Amino acid sequence: MIYTEVVSFDLNGVQIKTTVTNELKVLDEHISSFLQPTDNNRTKVIGFDMEWRPPFMLEPAIFQLCDGNSCLIFHLHPKISVPLSLRNFLRQPNYTFVGCGIKDDFEYLKKHSGIGCKNAVELGTLAATLMDKPHLGFCGVDELAFVVNKLDLHKYRPLNLAFDWDSYPLSEELAKLATVNVYSYHKIGSALFERSSGDESITLGPQGGLARGMSSRGPAAVSSVGGPNGYSNLSERASYSPREDLTPRYVPNRFAGPTAYDQSSAPEHSVNYRNRDLGSADRFLDRPVVNPPPARAQETALSQNTSFEKGLSEEKLQKMSMAAIKEYYSARDVNEVVLCVKDLNSPSFHPSMVYHWVTDSFERKDTERDLLAKLLIDLVKSHDGTLSQPQLIKGLESVLSTLEDFVMDAPRAPEYLGRIFAKAITEHVASLKEIGLLIRDGGEESSSRLQFGLAADILGSTLEVIQTEKGDAFLNEIQTSSNLQLKTFRPPEPIKSRKLEKFL
Repeated sequence: MIYTEVVSFDLNGVQIKTTVTNELKVLDEHISSFLQPTDNNRTKVIGFDMEWRPPFMLEPAIFQLCDGNSCLIFHLHPKISVPLSLRNFLRQPNYTFVGCGIKDDFEYLKKHSGIGCKNAVELGTLAATLMDKPHLGFCGVDELAFVVNKLDLHKYRPLNLAFDWDSYPLSEELAKLATVNVYSYHKIGSALFERSSGDESITLGPQGGLARGMSSRGPAAVSSVGGPNGYSNLSERASYSPREDLTPRYVPNRFAGPTAYDQSSAPEHSVNYRNRDLGSADRFLDRPVVNPPPARAQETALSQNTSFEKGLSEEKLQKMSMAAIKEYYSARDVNEVVLCVKDLNSPSFHPSMVYHWVTDSFERKDTERDLLAKLLIDLVKSHDGTLSQPQLIKGLESVLSTLEDFVMDAPRAPEYLGRIFAKAITEHVASLKEIGLLIRDGGEESSSRLQFGLAADILGSTLEVIQTEKGDAFLNEIQTSSNLQLKTFRPPEPIKSRKLEKFL
């Protein structure tokens, strides 16, 4: 099916024209328009993003490009290789392609399709360096757009949307979501490079990375430090992080504090996040090695004892496991992960491994979160029991124990965790009753999970995914057989969980 659609979207009063197409002729025409020189003959900034074809995420499905004047969404047919005109465009030396997660995308494209990019720059790392705010390296496009451009993207985020990037033609909702992201990448990148225009020490390296001179400012080091789980490049943080009005309910008073930037000019909806301790966003940087909660001290000791025999510390095991999951996101090779896990030779560390993988995923892309959920199930159901069901449950219980802290920086963490729980249920790794009791009573801080509505939102998200993927009949069947009383998950008045209420 050949198609071309031209649509227009409003973003904070600006009309953005987007062409959605799978026609090579239209692609070539747009690339020609992108190749027009800028008025000041400076390096041209192009917003770039892409999506991968389900279910295995091995082939590119969508390429998104934006030069600020127009946006292009190129829908690649499964049986057609990436067009030569696009390949050549990405190699142009006088064009800088910017985005969130862009380095991972090109790393995978290079490895599996031979497609390279001359200049690709991570916006989080760039913003953290130029603005001397290290915590920006952990932020997605929504936060960066607000801090850098004062753009409010929250209201353009759909609450419920099936991310079927392989559908023909692409739905208007997905086209709008893609446009908002790639246009914002261009705006953020342009503003940041404009900011750096007077600083000769800031240049692009030979592969489009930040050159060494940048590190003289100090914060450039954030491009190589570990993320909240000790072994994650800032480039891997999620570019899709729409915020719901979650944080005020989840964050106890002990977390309240000043914010990192003046919110006096923030959009009206941002009042919902005044309890978010962005002022101590360096807390996020203070968590380079996140250990499991105290309740798991005995298990941690066992892990340390096991690793000691092989000479591996807890920190080394964590770094090795995070290296394995990072490689998996790039190569999509489950067997390689199995070999890496076996090399750890520390089964008692497996719950900690699950914990670090899952909490790391809170700030990644939807594609990577889906890959992780699939991986966890695969490791339990096959591969000679590389990961046991009790180890998986124990790791998820640890995630629940510390979820309040992660909600500070990833407000949709309850929803993301619900997706993993749903996968475990639909793949018969755990029952709805087991998962429900785990959400309500498992680990530490179970009472506060109920009090602030976290438990309700996690369960509601779990049921929502099951309903979408398996239908009402399947959901009703497992609800009936579980004898799970959904009303026991309700938070105290006046707090309500929109996700859970629709199932009551």
